[in-house]
Amino acid sequence: MDYNMEVISSAAKQIAEMFKSILMSQQQSRPGVYTIAQIENLHAGSIATDRIAGVGQFLSAMQTTPESEIACTCGGTLRYQRMREATITSVFGKTSYLRAYYAGCCCQKGKSPLTSSLD
Repeated sequence: MDYNMEVISSAAKQIAEMFKSILMSQQQSRPGVYTIAQIENLHAGSIATDRIAGVGQFLSAMQTTPESEIACTCGGTLRYQRMREATITSVFGKTSYLRAYYAGCCCQKGKSPLTSSLD
């Protein structure tokens, strides 16, 4: 992937604003001054949560408009059934995404082209 400094800077500003609002809401329930270590720990936890949620959203966004039918590996035809959730465990943790699911072939097998393309 090709990132440029403008995109990274914009994302960093958004994350900083989000983190600031989290910190401010926590200060209302626990007023006081935070140490650098406490701020880093809070930040690391929120970034980890955002990162795994972002992976799931990115995978869901990769799903294109489903075709009504696709070819099955057995030579038959699979028909679109529904958008189906898949759960994966990535290096960032467990997340879910939606992808088109096809079934109804004489071989009794189903398929998700998006999931197949990610393997």
